[in-house]
Amino acid sequence: MSRKRRRGKGGGPTAVAGRSRPVLVPWRERARDVLARLRGFARDGWGPSLEQYLGARFGDAAKETSVSDLQTAFDDYVCGTGSAADEEHPTRSILAVFVDEERDLDAEERTFLPTWESERKRQVYLLDRAHRDRLELWDPLAEGRLVIHLVEKLPAAAAAALGRGTVVVATSAPWGKRRIVLGQLELYDADDAVEMYRSEVRADGRMWHD
Repeated sequence: MSRKRRRGKGGGPTAVAGRSRPVLVPWRERARDVLARLRGFARDGWGPSLEQYLGARFGDAAKETSVSDLQTAFDDYVCGTGSAADEEHPTRSILAVFVDEERDLDAEERTFLPTWESERKRQVYLLDRAHRDRLELWDPLAEGRLVIHLVEKLPAAAAAALGRGTVVVATSAPWGKRRIVLGQLELYDADDAVEMYRSEVRADGRMWHD
């Protein structure tokens, strides 16, 4: 919906009937803010449990593990069923507690954030077309096309350099009507990249649709 803005002589927005207008925050800025608060909430309330989980998952290799993999594992725990379990709520996640307790969430955010427990996923895609703010992809598992939006835009040169058929590994989740990337993208354009991932998928007994 478009919003008409009245301006005073100074060029700034003018209050109407003594009421201040809500500031419209770009969705990327809002997503970054909510993600930062969710992760901070998890560290503050479940720090020891998170450290124990990451230690068990990566063991002695934790020091050599990439920041991207550590962040993905961190978010796996935060969004995982039972990560904030107690006697009354044995399957409750840290994410669910955050949605219940965080006051600065709107109604739409309270609706789609809980779906991250089941709808957040990490998957292999093939690039169709790259833009600074989004990637148009082919999903070889679901045999369909989709668009994922980037919370952090790509540099123009980097987007232009990505060729069709580049392997994209991304963790994504719903954000309103969009699907957004959580964490870092992994991009592979080597000649054997597609064959390597195709072989891995088929070795797991899943169908790869070219």
